[in-house]
Amino acid sequence: MQKLKSGDFTGKIEVHYDEDALKRKGGMCRNMINQVVLVGRLTKDPELRYTADGAAVVNITLAVTRNFRNAEGGIDTDFVQCTLWRKVAENTANYCRKGSIIGVMGRIQTRNYEKKDGQRVFVTEVVAESVRFMGGKTHAWIEHS
Repeated sequence: MQKLKSGDFTGKIEVHYDEDALKRKGGMCRNMINQVVLVGRLTKDPELRYTADGAAVVNITLAVTRNFRNAEGGIDTDFVQCTLWRKVAENTANYCRKGSIIGVMGRIQTRNYEKKDGQRVFVTEVVAESVRFMGGKTHAWIEHS
């Protein structure tokens, strides 16, 4: 196998879009990608809540191990905050528990708010668009409806 040197890659990156999805999203930002795929374990049982509008929501933390060893020879784990909505939230709360292995496909979202003491808090999280239950009997992607 031949190794590539810096500057050897002269090809173009080709991105294909789902035209129907772009229409639903107003055709925004055709040249930007914000997509995340994670597989990890739930750190605690999902707790289902409902917004004032009646939308189901679950906030989870997904423990995702890195695929390389650190300087000490150990394997580090990242704890990623994820927000699940509607049917995805309901199904995850009903069928998954602490330690369940799930796959999450979604996007990174940032937000900030001010606490009562005036301190500004910045949050980065993954908003799930679909979830796959990787262990047990259920192996289907659950899509937002």
